[in-house]
Amino acid sequence: MKTLKKIEKFNEERLESLLAPVWDSCEITEETGLLVGADGTITLLGQPIKGTVVVKNIFGDVLYEDGVDYTVDGNQIKRVQGGDLPYFEVDEYFRKTPNAQIILRANPDTVEFSFPEERYIYFGECATCIDRYITISYQLEKPLAQDFIVGDARVKAFAKTLQDKKKAKILLYGDSITVGCNATGTQYGGNVSPYQPDWNTLMKLYLQKKYNAEIEVCNQAVGGWSSINGIDSFEEKCAAEVETADLFCIGFGANDIHTEPEHFKRNIKGIIDGYLQANPNGNVLLYSTLLPNSQTIGWRVNQPLFEQVLIDIANQYDNVGVAKISSTFLWLESQGKKTRDLLANSVNHPNDFGVRIYAQVLLKTLLGEEF
Repeated sequence: MKTLKKIEKFNEERLESLLAPVWDSCEITEETGLLVGADGTITLLGQPIKGTVVVKNIFGDVLYEDGVDYTVDGNQIKRVQGGDLPYFEVDEYFRKTPNAQIILRANPDTVEFSFPEERYIYFGECATCIDRYITISYQLEKPLAQDFIVGDARVKAFAKTLQDKKKAKILLYGDSITVGCNATGTQYGGNVSPYQPDWNTLMKLYLQKKYNAEIEVCNQAVGGWSSINGIDSFEEKCAAEVETADLFCIGFGANDIHTEPEHFKRNIKGIIDGYLQANPNGNVLLYSTLLPNSQTIGWRVNQPLFEQVLIDIANQYDNVGVAKISSTFLWLESQGKKTRDLLANSVNHPNDFGVRIYAQVLLKTLLGEEF
């Protein structure tokens, strides 16, 4: 273990490397993992080139040593017992009693350990879990393969607006993930090192730099809201902003656990129509939600159904696109990542790496080959 200088502020010069699409790059930057057990393992998205792995703590001020703190076997990072990598004890993360009012019952069918009794997953908001995460940077022989994260031509007019006018307004409407939970550089992530902004700020910074443009972001998202709240409060929250918004980003679904797909469709379509009635030449970007921790019971229910609903809705319009966040997080899981590796609160808020995935997918959807 080697002590380095702690990250004291977000460095915008790192924006390009942090937003390099994980599915289209040979350089994986600060992929996150959460270890459970003194000899726990983390599965990486791909198999690193030998000798390229760099493992740090989340704050960037501790560099861990291969063979002393961890070992690398294929695409697995294994903690060395007695080493310094942070971790949760098994009974600390998979608890015998809940540690919060929000109950996260562990699903015995998806948990990697066998227990004789019911267990509860550790829950923690703000910066509660942040010091347990590690980051892994490494190089790949070739980019990871996927074929569904592409540009959506129906919203390409927004990029042209930036290019021609050098200014634009983005209106955001959704739930806590759109509010900014739980990026470390926000109050919801504790305002702690490494101070990474939320996904919409990352997106704004990237677009401003790429197009030398001035971008105004109006964020009307509310934590805990479902699509029902979104349609019921549309006039109150958005009416004063829609006429001047060049891009309307709509992201509900995480809290629509038991909302039927046809009701979700009605709610989202109502929000879109409210915007387009006031601003028929505007652009709408729908984005599905990350899916709650797969090791929980009762949290991942109807959310996986909503991305197809959004696609069906968008097909009815010429200026409505869809960013496939749900599919992307499912793909990350198919690569071997546990959902907890991507979460900040163990259930449904992305950590810094998950936040960057949001920004990458949204930018790719908006810009296509220009990103």
